[in-house]
Amino acid sequence: MSGTIRGIVVSPAGTPIADATVLIDAGPGPTRDVAALTDEAGRFVLGGLPEGAYRLRAIDPDAHTGWTEVAVAPGDIVETRVVIR
Repeated sequence: MSGTIRGIVVSPAGTPIADATVLIDAGPGPTRDVAALTDEAGRFVLGGLPEGAYRLRAIDPDAHTGWTEVAVAPGDIVETRVVIR
């Protein structure tokens, strides 16, 4: 059973960022190329992930970045927030 990471990408002021790319920077072993594009509310979903720790990187349309780390267990839906710096 796989897990899911869903979340939001925001500016330092907390404003949601649309059209940001969210990708897996590191995972629990070799990771497949998985990326998501945020919607107009800054939300994204990455599904079908094996159990383990993940580092996510978000890149906004102006090429600013932010990172977060999360742990996924089988069947989990993990909520996270990525702040673009």
